[in-house]
Amino acid sequence: MERSSGESLFHPLHDLNQVPLDLYRVYSYISSYNETTSMDRNTINVFRALDDPNRLRILKMLEGRELCVCEVRAVLGLSSSTVSKHLTILRDAGLILDRKDGKWVNFKLNRAADGLVQQILGVLKNGLMDEKQVAQDREKVKHVDRKKLCSL
Repeated sequence: MERSSGESLFHPLHDLNQVPLDLYRVYSYISSYNETTSMDRNTINVFRALDDPNRLRILKMLEGRELCVCEVRAVLGLSSSTVSKHLTILRDAGLILDRKDGKWVNFKLNRAADGLVQQILGVLKNGLMDEKQVAQDREKVKHVDRKKLCSL
């Protein structure tokens, strides 16, 4: 590839495999790109939280009622640590809230949220209703009993 003496080594439209890259220029380009198109960290966290089928299932389960980790674990069939990680991601994104109730920590949808979270919860409320797994989860939630499940 021929360049005039003033032409940049890196241009975002060039095929990166064909352009010899100067790391400093790449870093400068990426830094300036991030500054001009920065997205709110909370927005990114919300979309990352939605990028997992199990977390979507949890949100759909919480539409019915508050649940503890043991109840969510029983429905999903995952380990407690995995469920806790999913719940933490959802909570950190502002999609759910937790509250202590004696031995249990209950999780519920953040219905008091505003902005993006409120919009997403509204869309989810009417979405995924035809999904077989969501229907099965909804049925399982009706029968989970924390007093039998949680060995505290």
